Amino acid sequence: MKKGTTTDRLTVNDVLDRADVLWLALSDEDGPYCVPVNHARSGDVLYIHSGLKGRKADILRTGSVVAFSAATDLVFKPATEHACSMGYRFRSVCGTATPEELSGDASCTRWTPSR
Repeated sequence: MKKGTTTDRLTVNDVLDRADVLWLALSDEDGPYCVPVNHARSGDVLYIHSGLKGRKADILRTGSVVAFSAATDLVFKPATEHACSMGYRFRSVCGTATPEELSGDASCTRWTPSR
């Protein structure tokens, strides 16, 4: 496992709960597609908001595996002598999941992430 990597559920859930945005990566016959989405978590289930029409909704309805990432605690790390030393420190989560459309008043998709 890469240094600084964890699968501890409390740590993963903390990042997911505190992240402002979840980046959702999907793919269809036109190629890859990545979009920021509103999200929430309950237990091991992630919920994302999606309209009922459009490319994102169409891809989610196929049930194809999607990828996601979220980050929090971003701290700018200024450059020292070289610009390549500039960057950010942060905590992040990455994963994959299979979406499942929910029915009801709200348009929402839920999935249990693969671990």
